[in-house]
Amino acid sequence: MLVLLPPSEGKAPSGTGSPLRLDSLSLPGLTAARAAVLEELVELCAGDEEKAREVLGLSEGLRGEVGKNAGLREAGARPAGEIYTGVLYDALGLASLEGPARERAAGWLLVFSGLWGAVRVTDPIPSYRCSMGGEAARAGRAGRALAEPDGSGAAGGRRGRAGPRSALVGVRGGVEAEG
Repeated sequence: MLVLLPPSEGKAPSGTGSPLRLDSLSLPGLTAARAAVLEELVELCAGDEEKAREVLGLSEGLRGEVGKNAGLREAGARPAGEIYTGVLYDALGLASLEGPARERAAGWLLVFSGLWGAVRVTDPIPSYRCSMGGEAARAGRAGRALAEPDGSGAAGGRRGRAGPRSALVGVRGGVEAEG
């Protein structure tokens, strides 16, 4: 079984641990696309702050998110299930799961993200701001990298795993799951 979760706009702060390692994330077929989106977002946010706020659709009150995105390569990473917050993630109670329930959650829960394409709740990521519907996620090479399926089977293929399209940001095309 595969349960697809939306990301949340609200996110906990990044951790104090090791920075993100793209090659450590699940769904390794997305690594090159993730790197392209990350590069584009960091470059945007390290430049003109007003332009970055406009592209990301951020209000004046969220100005600090631009600086947070600019430092994504150095920010500490925490499991995605700890980064995403809000009603859905509170109700899931991931922190309270033990043993087999924790293992099932790690294998069955997949979060779609404007920045990462898709991650498992156990994948270590930093806190970020890049909405799926936002211009940054659809712009230039980053949007193409995550939205166009390449047929490589990024999510791993069979037995309850998503097909190549479902691990990508372009979720509107539907989800393919077997098993």
